[in-house]
Amino acid sequence: MTDRTPADKQIKVTDKRMFTPEGELREEFKNLDSRPAESASVHTPDPSGSSPAATSSPAASQSQDLAAETREPEPPAKADYPSGAHFEDLVALLAQTTVTFLQQASRPQARSESLEQAQLYLDLLGVLRDKTQGNLAPAEDAMLQDALAQLRLAFAQRG
Repeated sequence: MTDRTPADKQIKVTDKRMFTPEGELREEFKNLDSRPAESASVHTPDPSGSSPAATSSPAASQSQDLAAETREPEPPAKADYPSGAHFEDLVALLAQTTVTFLQQASRPQARSESLEQAQLYLDLLGVLRDKTQGNLAPAEDAMLQDALAQLRLAFAQRG
């Protein structure tokens, strides 16, 4: 049995939090909705008029059916709102408001009310997570989960 010293292992620490220590949204989270949208595959009929099942073997048909069943569902299309609002904007708005109330809680005369308001906005983010579970794109879900984790930690440190 050999003893390992801490020098034997290298540990890399990467800060993946959504907000800076000052409460500002990090740059990598500001541009979440600028990524290219995934295009849905469109089936075009064969010009000869025959169906793909008629021209392919039964094994190929079964493998196509299996692939269709195991494929991840595509994220829902983003709605086109005239203002350009997106899910990420809603999460950022609720998170930033929570941060504001947590910062106000450092003043003794406003501590109790500010913590109550921060708890309300944390609960709203929790409701949003519960009601959208399974309906978000992976990046949106990660953003919401990360915001909740960081804000709950900040709330616990203030409380």
